[in-house]
Amino acid sequence: MIGKTLDQRYHIIKLLGQGGMAAVYLAEDTQLARKVAVKIPLPHTAQPFAQRFVKEAITLAKMTHEHIVNIYDASIDQNIHFLVMDYVDGVSMDQFLKNKHPLLVRDVLQIILQVCRGLSYMHHEDVIHRDLKPANILLSKLGKVKISDFGLARQLASETNLTKSGELLGSTLYLSPEQSKGEKATKQSDIYSLGIVLYELLTGEPPFDSTEPVTILLKHIQEPLPDPRQINTDIPASLYHVLQKATTKEPTERYQHVMELYAALDRILKSDDIDHVADLRHLFERGEPKYELEPDDTDKNSISEIIEDTAEKPRLTEQKNSADAAGGDHFYTVLIIVTVLGGVLFFLAKRELLLFLWSVQYTFSQEIAFLGEIF
Repeated sequence: MIGKTLDQRYHIIKLLGQGGMAAVYLAEDTQLARKVAVKIPLPHTAQPFAQRFVKEAITLAKMTHEHIVNIYDASIDQNIHFLVMDYVDGVSMDQFLKNKHPLLVRDVLQIILQVCRGLSYMHHEDVIHRDLKPANILLSKLGKVKISDFGLARQLASETNLTKSGELLGSTLYLSPEQSKGEKATKQSDIYSLGIVLYELLTGEPPFDSTEPVTILLKHIQEPLPDPRQINTDIPASLYHVLQKATTKEPTERYQHVMELYAALDRILKSDDIDHVADLRHLFERGEPKYELEPDDTDKNSISEIIEDTAEKPRLTEQKNSADAAGGDHFYTVLIIVTVLGGVLFFLAKRELLLFLWSVQYTFSQEIAFLGEIF
């Protein structure tokens, strides 16, 4: 796809990320001269999910919010279905977690508060996401959080035959107990999933995990939420209580509206339990790790960094024996260069001094000779 132009308008630049159903590419909208994200179903899913893509486009087109990835266009070109959306110049929270990037409690709360505002707007429009997870929460370099990937969202007011009863469409790590049982998802299901995301951002790991998806589903149904303070001691007790309420097994016992969760988290953020609140843009100031949203390329990036580092070394260092090419070589190389330069400068300075003294002596002797001739 890279290098291809869709609809004589969207020039594909590079792959941003890929899931089980679709790939997302960075593209240039040549008509409006702006960068956009283009979502294209994978070849083996294009035909079965063509209707789902159309439905997603219709759902997204109805919603415009600062904390939701907005859709610009939906079309078919060269037998390729695609959606054109906001391009968020930043990183997904999933990528943050994969890079073991530490997050302070205050930063996590600010992220989730923005998600709450976007989710509240969706719920007001009678749409539930059904697949809230870190990979679907994007953070721009300007500190703006947006909810993405509405491929699993559906209108509450309408029925659809695209989703069979009991079909588990969301990721098992974040699926609510009722969805795990095959029951209908509700707004409270989104609140449960958001609570699990909150737990993972605070601790760096999901509360329920296993190599077997069925085991994870059973844990969501049966096991109580582990205490995150055993992993992150900076978490205040008040935040743990909010987590417990958001992730109770019974939907009626959870927060009934996402803005109730928002209010509880906002009170904690403004309390004395949390330190100074900073803008989320500071998360990108360090510049590491690099956030290329490409799947499973950790080893590739590491090798590339080694190659680039080697290419930038001075030629003198490259010619040394590999066993001696460690950090100490740089010191000795610099020492030799400084010594040689110092010697040259000293020699030149000494030479100039000798020439000056010789000139003075010669001039003085000439003056003496001249005076002798006079007298």
